[in-house]
Amino acid sequence: MTEPRDDTPAAGEEAQPATATATATASSTEPETGAPSTRDDRDHADDDTLRALEPDEIRARRRPRAILFVWAWELACAFLIATPIHSWAKSVWGAHPDGDAVLFRPGGHALLSWLGDDGPALGIVFRTTLIALAVFGVLGQIITGALVASLATGLGKRGRPPSMTLSLRAGIRAFFPLLSVGVLAGALEGSILGIGLAVSSSTDHALQASLGDARAFTARLAVLALFAGVALIVGIIADLARVAVARDIALAGDRPAPMLRSMRDGLVAAASTTRRAIGRATLAWGWRTVLSLALIWIGARAGDIAGGRGGGALWLLFVVHQLVILARAGLRASWLANALRLVGR
Repeated sequence: MTEPRDDTPAAGEEAQPATATATATASSTEPETGAPSTRDDRDHADDDTLRALEPDEIRARRRPRAILFVWAWELACAFLIATPIHSWAKSVWGAHPDGDAVLFRPGGHALLSWLGDDGPALGIVFRTTLIALAVFGVLGQIITGALVASLATGLGKRGRPPSMTLSLRAGIRAFFPLLSVGVLAGALEGSILGIGLAVSSSTDHALQASLGDARAFTARLAVLALFAGVALIVGIIADLARVAVARDIALAGDRPAPMLRSMRDGLVAAASTTRRAIGRATLAWGWRTVLSLALIWIGARAGDIAGGRGGGALWLLFVVHQLVILARAGLRASWLANALRLVGR
């Protein structure tokens, strides 16, 4: 007869295996605190990770909030820049029965007499406007950096747009490198145009005796146009450097590279892109610039049609002008997105 088996382990032998088994079971059924246990949780956690977008993912139409932010910035700048001129016009023409409508009358006599006044107001307004343009032009580097950061980066696998606060922080960190690139490019463009003016003037004087004044002047314009084209290409290359700098700083987070290193890396990336894709970059920039100039012409024509009328016509003119600014902001974002795709390939 088989004796009954005693399955009861000795004291102290069950506690450890039982505890290990319970721990393993619990870990397989219950997630640890703060750690995702399902695919949806992992995807949600992944959506909070900032990453560089692939070239095919970089599209301006996917960042409407960034474009609206640029439009709001330009609207605020325009309002502040126009404030001194508006105050001056109001103080001079506010008591006139027709208001400032007299400034839009054919011949422009009232406008010329106003601008030709010997008082100090014109000089003060002119200097204030220039200072405001310079200040907002410098601060605009932050907006450019924020726009590029929004275009170049995304959250998670889906590449969701980062918040404007996050993009603005990247723009602030990119301020000095972008400003330095802009100053360097501006100095180079100015030097090219200065040399172009000198060479074109010399060409004009050298050809006057043999070709006559009209043909010599045409040759002068042709030479000047050549140098202007070179300056525009320098501007395109500078934009390629800007997007490379702003993208790298946005991806670096709170620990960006030193300014000189950021500039060097951006210029190297721009030079590499120029060697292999300057034609595509010039074409992409060119047609957007043509459309942008056409929009300015439309806004000017709308102003001519509205004249000095107020009421509904003035509000309609305001809406048209804001649509022009918004469209031009979209074209600018589209060009920067294209530049990012070219730099990233």
